[in-house]
Amino acid sequence: MSKRHGFTLVELLVALSVLAIILPMAGGTVFFLLRAQSQSAESLRDALALTQLSHTFRSDVHAARRAQTATASDGMTLDLQESRTIDYRAEPNGFVSRTVRRGKTVERHEQFRVGNARIRFALDDQGRVAAVTISPRPKGSPVTWGESAVSGIRIAAVCGRNSSPAAPRETPARPPASRKTTSLPKAQKTP
Repeated sequence: MSKRHGFTLVELLVALSVLAIILPMAGGTVFFLLRAQSQSAESLRDALALTQLSHTFRSDVHAARRAQTATASDGMTLDLQESRTIDYRAEPNGFVSRTVRRGKTVERHEQFRVGNARIRFALDDQGRVAAVTISPRPKGSPVTWGESAVSGIRIAAVCGRNSSPAAPRETPARPPASRKTTSLPKAQKTP
């Protein structure tokens, strides 16, 4: 009698049932990994935008002669040299906009994405330290400008730090050091 080459119906049913269990688990894992990748890419994009906002805001405040905040703490205007102003505004769509003007002419406009966050601009009592506070907002909470930010990232800088040159520091002159030479014993040769 000759042997048959092939699979029995029971073997095929076992293979199909194992595939029916493994494939949905693999599909769920792939879906989870793709979602985690998009969330991490979004977080990285937000972190880079926040870093750029931090550097730009601090250098703008350092170069400013004075700063003013809007009444609702949703913006700040920095006055620079030569009739230049820089306006920072918190947009309700999760962006901070920066507009550079010379007189009435807009020289540059850019936006920094900060995500779903509360943004507050503030000045200290003397008007010297300008700050922006970016606090996480719980999902689904409405955008309100009067909220107080209790935690988050605070970016602060001193107004006019770069506008007045610092006095050069004088270093005290050192007296010339006296050199002392010591002679080392000469090595003796062994025959």
